Amino acid sequence: MTTKGSRGKPPSLNKSQSKKKRREVIIKASMDVYRVENARYQALEQLARFLEMSKGSDGGQLREGHDATVREMHFAGWKDTDFRTLYNSLHKAIKTYNKEHGITLDSKGPYVDHDNQ
Repeated sequence: MTTKGSRGKPPSLNKSQSKKKRREVIIKASMDVYRVENARYQALEQLARFLEMSKGSDGGQLREGHDATVREMHFAGWKDTDFRTLYNSLHKAIKTYNKEHGITLDSKGPYVDHDNQ
């Protein structure tokens, strides 16, 4: 609610950050999740979602019962190439973490090594 003479609410954190800063925040948050072994699949699903969004996908429905998509609500103005950059950065962070910690993932899960594609 705004008061008379006020300028209203500032933009949400997501909309006020540059794409570079948003990428950094997303990668940090995703890696925080990835470090928790039983939650790792969530970060891998997010990685797969970013790859699909780099190919034009809308990211799916935001929540059950909502018409808005992930892309519309959280990434308005992002191009497919922005998602490819995000995917590449997160993919690299995961690969580095896996190498440092001796983690091998089942290729049947949402994680696919796209280096050779």
